[in-house]
Amino acid sequence: MKLQKYQHILAQTLVFALINTDLLINFPNNANAGSIAQEANNVTFQTNTIVHVIANQPNLKTFSKAVEAAGLTEILSSDKVFTVFVPTDEAFAALPKSTLESLFQPENKELLRKFINYHIVGNAYNSRSFRIGQLKSFEGSSLDIGVSITGRVRVNNARVTQADIQAANGVIHIIDKVIFPQSNKSR
Repeated sequence: MKLQKYQHILAQTLVFALINTDLLINFPNNANAGSIAQEANNVTFQTNTIVHVIANQPNLKTFSKAVEAAGLTEILSSDKVFTVFVPTDEAFAALPKSTLESLFQPENKELLRKFINYHIVGNAYNSRSFRIGQLKSFEGSSLDIGVSITGRVRVNNARVTQADIQAANGVIHIIDKVIFPQSNKSR
C-alpha cells in the first residue's frame, strides 16, 4: 500500500516537473515580451462578413447603402450563413429614378427591408451547388433559379455576372438586374 502511494506521488511530481520545465523553456523572456505584445496588437478579427465584402466592392455601393438603410447590417454581419444576390450599381441605375428614390424614403423602410430580404437566402450556395428550381428568400417569396448547360446561373430574370465571392458568413453572387418579389415585379 505504501509503495503505491509513493508511486502515485512520484508520478504527480514528475508530471508537475515536466509541465513546469516546458513552461520555462517555452516562456518568453522579457526581451521577447515587447514583440509578443506587438503581435497581439496586430491580431485582426475576421471582418470580411457579407456586409464588409459588399461595402468594399466599388460597383455595389447602392446595395450596401440599402442594407444599411434597411437596418440589416447587424444580421448580415452575424455568424449566420447566407447567400446574397447583389445587383450592381449599374442595375440600380437602370431602374426608374422614382422607384429607387421611393425605396430609400424613411417611411418605406419596411418595403426596403423586404426588397433586400428578397435577395437573401439561408445557407451558403456556391454556383456549382445551384440546380434548376426555386430557393425561398428571407422575404418569403421564392427565387427562380436557372442553370444553363455551361453552368451559367440566373436568378429570376437576372444573370449572375460574378459568382462565388466568399465572405466569412456566406457567399455573394453579383447579378446584372434588380430583382423584385412577385407582388412587385411590375416595377
